[in-house]
Amino acid sequence: MQAQGRPCAISPACNLKGLLHEALAAFLAVLDKYTLADLVENRAILGAFLGIGTTVKLEEGAQPW
Repeated sequence: MQAQGRPCAISPACNLKGLLHEALAAFLAVLDKYTLADLVENRAILGAFLGIGTTVKLEEGAQPW
């Protein structure tokens, strides 16, 4: 849609909508391969960058969540 509610003049011949739909599906498929735990598995390094280091020592193999 263009401004003032008029449809885009090339809409019937435009492939952009299909391309963006395909790109979004691919993006979401990649995200589906991971969990939040995957993103924060290097907690010590992330904590140092964010200035939120922890003083709690966990038993080996224990998960804090």
